[in-house]
Amino acid sequence: MAKLTRARNNVRGTYKYDSIGVPITIEGTIEPSGAMALTETVNGKATGTLRLQPTGPDLAGEWTDVTGKKVFPLHLAPSAPSRPPSLVEQAQACLEDLACPASEVARLFVAADDAKEVGVDCRRFLSGAGVSRDPARARTCLERDAITPCDGDSATLSRAELATMRIDGVGGPVDIAGARKLFATCFDDVTKEAVLAHAAAKEHDPKALALDFCEKGGTTIVSEECASRRRDDEATRGLLVAKKIAATLDADGKRLLEAANKAFAAYARARVLYVVEVYNGGSMRTMLATNEDRILQKQRADDLEAFAAFKAKATTAEDVARDEGGRLGPRRAGARSARGEARARGDGQDVEDLPRRGARPLRPRARRRARPRRGPPRRDGAPLGAPREDDGAAGALRRRAQSELVSLLGAGVAAGVGRVGRGGAA
Repeated sequence: MAKLTRARNNVRGTYKYDSIGVPITIEGTIEPSGAMALTETVNGKATGTLRLQPTGPDLAGEWTDVTGKKVFPLHLAPSAPSRPPSLVEQAQACLEDLACPASEVARLFVAADDAKEVGVDCRRFLSGAGVSRDPARARTCLERDAITPCDGDSATLSRAELATMRIDGVGGPVDIAGARKLFATCFDDVTKEAVLAHAAAKEHDPKALALDFCEKGGTTIVSEECASRRRDDEATRGLLVAKKIAATLDADGKRLLEAANKAFAAYARARVLYVVEVYNGGSMRTMLATNEDRILQKQRADDLEAFAAFKAKATTAEDVARDEGGRLGPRRAGARSARGEARARGDGQDVEDLPRRGARPLRPRARRRARPRRGPPRRDGAPLGAPREDDGAAGALRRRAQSELVSLLGAGVAAGVGRVGRGGAA
């Protein structure tokens, strides 16, 4: 049986064998494909890894020991619910609920950190995603996560960021010795090398610039965590903007916005799964898929911000007539007006037979011959003219999202709310 707490793509909790009954700690991440990559620890020491796939309410996959030599099939069933949702779970549910105010989201995340709940994303307080930016709170939260030593394993992003905060004096006093101590038992890899190099540079020049570790980079695992954090920050920004939009819409507008949210989520998932399949078996698969998701979430957040900022201009019938007259020219506008009057009278005269004053007979436009497309190769590497990957399931979901957007756009403009700036999927 298993008890797991999920905060976006991070998972923590315990599982136990029915024959033993002793809870075993597991934590890790959910990959874009839906698979869970978890590390098992006993008394703070890694004892194995689990790779699981959802199968209905259960999880199925394999358990591997730390040497990689022993592999056993594993099936986890959920424990019977015996507690109300945690504060972290309540905060995440509130964030995804259009009716739940942003102030309540921030309150719940802070309350979860105050309660020292498992599953709190400490880096949220550092980036200000859904909460007020609070480096001191972020550092205190990260200190709790860094109690367990590496014991020969590679350092996580949380440990690397805490070390850089100690080195740069962010959220607390400068503590370069403490930063080095964090990595005393960690595996010698590029993450450890980057942190120790920054510590040496700061000792040499106390005015050296602070380090953004995700800009510096580290191991593949740390880079994947950085990509996941950026993606989550963009998703949070989009959800918060959607709340602002929902507050200005009537019941029908809110319903359309909710439908657009679901359509976009389905499209984004299809795009991410496509990238996973393209790079199946590659070591960069997870990071590339997560980056694709981040790009989509950023585009959506930007579009929603443009939607929220747009103010529809009040127009009258005279404004419309003046605009049409300016675009068509006085002669064509007059001819259109005459044809409109004839149509309204219903006098039986073919409106196309009405004379166009001063106008030359219209000739059919010559059809252009199709020319081969020129330019750089496509980003997906396929030959020009080949079907794109979104011509299938992903394309259907994209078109559905755009259709929902058109409906939402009409409702928003009618309510004086606005439109999406670049016309991307809502």
